[in-house]
Amino acid sequence: MNYDLEKKFVENFIQKRWQDRIIYEFSKEKKRKVALSRFCHNAENYIKKNTVIYKGCNFGDIIDLLEFKSKEECYIISWDDDGLSISIGKALDKINNAGLSMILIFSVYSIVITEKGLGDSMMYLLRVC
Repeated sequence: MNYDLEKKFVENFIQKRWQDRIIYEFSKEKKRKVALSRFCHNAENYIKKNTVIYKGCNFGDIIDLLEFKSKEECYIISWDDDGLSISIGKALDKINNAGLSMILIFSVYSIVITEKGLGDSMMYLLRVC
């Protein structure tokens, strides 16, 4: 796990009142997946509103809004590829095929994807202010 990158994500995108709790839970192996699930199910309550540049279910809209460099990698917090850094292409594939909660952390952007319930996953594209 990349504690510094995860802490930076929390400080940039999570409301102050939740930061310590999320940082603590992400740092504990036994609490990490529960924290990810709880966070993604209640993302609207945790995310700083002024960092959201897109909220919706359409994967194509996310692609249209991104301004990534072609060689940039992203860091994943998820149930299956947790703690890995992967290329943008693989990251976008993961988003398109996501069924579970995940957080993708890029240099100035992050994407939070909620778990699929009865409908589509909700996606939040966040940008550092």
